[in-house]
Amino acid sequence: MAEKMRFSVGVWALSSCTDRFCTQGYRDPISTLEAIEIAGKIQGMEAIVLSAPGVLNRKNLVDVKRALGDAALTVSSVDSEVFTREFQRGGFTNSDKQIRQRAIDVSKYTADMAREVGSSNMGIWPGQDGFDYPFQANYADLWKWTVEGVHKVAEYAADLHVCVEYKPKEPRKHITLATAGKGRLLCEEVGLNNVGITLDFGHALMAKENPSQSAVLLAECGRLFSVHLNDAYRDDDDDMTAGTINFWETLELLWWLDELRYDDYFVFDIAPCRENLTDVCELNIRSVQTISKLAKKIESSKLRNFLSSQDAVRAHELLLSSLFD
Repeated sequence: MAEKMRFSVGVWALSSCTDRFCTQGYRDPISTLEAIEIAGKIQGMEAIVLSAPGVLNRKNLVDVKRALGDAALTVSSVDSEVFTREFQRGGFTNSDKQIRQRAIDVSKYTADMAREVGSSNMGIWPGQDGFDYPFQANYADLWKWTVEGVHKVAEYAADLHVCVEYKPKEPRKHITLATAGKGRLLCEEVGLNNVGITLDFGHALMAKENPSQSAVLLAECGRLFSVHLNDAYRDDDDDMTAGTINFWETLELLWWLDELRYDDYFVFDIAPCRENLTDVCELNIRSVQTISKLAKKIESSKLRNFLSSQDAVRAHELLLSSLFD
């Protein structure tokens, strides 16, 4: 891990935070420029994730760049909005070839916007790509079109890291790119070095994964490009404050990311519906910094030996003595 942890927040975390019960949002909506201003006032926040073309586009590009300068923020990624109503039946996997092409075009536009704001990362979360019912889709087509779509985008964005984010469900009942293993397979089949995976802590829990194992699986083949931190009760994408629910898994992930020399941003993918935006973002930073410091208190050489021998008892005795004695 880099000597200094760098933190970023998704622009969606600073939104009105809607859900299906409160469709008007839990707070008044704010503009992109207002979100950047708020993010710039969060102590310890260095960057923001934007998305295109709704949040960032050619019409507001000059104003956004000025606001970023005023807020002293960089852009850690620009994410492609291939999850909107337009793509409700799928983006890359839509049965309509024209809509599949539209998803590719939107993602290429996103790459252009990433270049404009100086980000080396663009993100793709294919949340609408999948199926809801048995006998609804040709699964071979869904996978083939996903590989083809990501390949075309990555060829166009050859100078960028294309960070593809997996998730098992929501909004589709079954998302095609559901797990870390499928993410690694996607990277192998696309076959381009600039394609990697975003590991979202809550999504890994939803997929019944151990987030650290998933990080290792991706990092060992050079495909762990981005990490989203949050927390959840495992069944849904709760997007809660990092480290508040699953402490041990968070500690383990931060220890492993240090072992793996992860050096990109830690992005807070959270949905603070009822909390003060500045307070909750600063709490996320303090929480991750504190747990990271705890991870560094562990005598790693001893822990590695216990991991090699798969000795859970000795490993946890070491954890207890390192953290609490």
